[in-house]
Amino acid sequence: MPTMDQAEVLQACADLDKTQIILSAGRGAGKSKVVSWIVAWSMACLPDVFEKYNVVILGGSSEQSKIMYSYFKDNIYKTKYLETRLVADPTKSETKFESGFVKALTASERAVRGPHPELLILDEVAAADDEIMRSALPMISGSLHGRVIMLSTPHRMFGLFQDYWENADLYEYEKFGPWPLTNCPHINQQWVERMRVQYTPQKFAVEILGKPAEGGALVFNAKWVDACVAEEPFGLNPNYDHDGGVDWGHVNPTVLVKSQGFIDGKIYIPGPDKMWQYEQFPVIQQELMHTYKTKRGNKYYADSSHIGENQRMIENGIDTEAIRFTKESKKAMAELAQYLVWKGMLVISPDNEILIKQMKKYHWVKMSSGDEKLSKDETDNVEAFLLSLYSLIEMGWLSEQYGEGDKWASA
Repeated sequence: MPTMDQAEVLQACADLDKTQIILSAGRGAGKSKVVSWIVAWSMACLPDVFEKYNVVILGGSSEQSKIMYSYFKDNIYKTKYLETRLVADPTKSETKFESGFVKALTASERAVRGPHPELLILDEVAAADDEIMRSALPMISGSLHGRVIMLSTPHRMFGLFQDYWENADLYEYEKFGPWPLTNCPHINQQWVERMRVQYTPQKFAVEILGKPAEGGALVFNAKWVDACVAEEPFGLNPNYDHDGGVDWGHVNPTVLVKSQGFIDGKIYIPGPDKMWQYEQFPVIQQELMHTYKTKRGNKYYADSSHIGENQRMIENGIDTEAIRFTKESKKAMAELAQYLVWKGMLVISPDNEILIKQMKKYHWVKMSSGDEKLSKDETDNVEAFLLSLYSLIEMGWLSEQYGEGDKWASA
């Protein structure tokens, strides 16, 4: 049985005048499954109305398009009428009927130049390249009765899905959702309540409630940061190893931020944060080597912008890993640090004044493409701080904290 939320969108799709639909839901709320029912209903009923009916499922990833297509194929054999109209056994990505087809494609430039369907499904739009998804919309232009259904969990703060969701009236889309997992009888509500504690408020809003995170584009809530600042300055604890994050500068300073932990369940950021503004790189290398070798250095993570300097760190006996700052890697580091700050698992020495200031200003910015990235303005110290935590990324620590456990089990 469909939930009330699912029934609402099913009823709407029975009205053929509703040609543009957008749906936002939490991860696992059943949005892909309910749209697969719409595809099955369309193939069973609408070829008799329009002589032919073709459907393209364009997924934000190959896995996503396969998931919805798999749901659809299951529906074929639950509907004898649909089964009798097959002209061949369904393949991994296409099912042919007497009066149409259903194709599952991964969002790509090649895919959007493909078939022109009557029904275009854009699944997990927030996970796809905005320009490709935007280029896909004219695929239905050749049909007098074309329909678009756009659906996603709103993982991104900006982008095409957010634009269409916030401006649905302007684009003449009918909105459904957000669908929260709290309304889903197939989701273990005890698990949901555990996630309310384990997820940051931003992640809970997106993943569980299916709506954009509140609090704007800031990565760290200023009150959370203040709660992590110790009353008195402290340095490296001589009884523990430390990791380091090195953000190389050219015009901007080069910064080293050190971290130690877990110590009694917390990660410590001793002060003060080390900055080199005018020193030559050989001087910086000597000081890095001295700190690493005399203060129980474990591993230093350095941004990959200075290949030669990273190699010199290795030659100087510093266990060094170069980390390339990509949109994905910075997002992962920022989410990890956000979790630690929110949970109060971080202790920052108050003489890290520039780091604390930069953390409170660190934010997402909207690119001209509509995509999002983390700000680069005055971020040297905060990026060195993120790098100092990179060992937790490597061990998948945050994924363990966010483990889904018995999400699907009955409560």
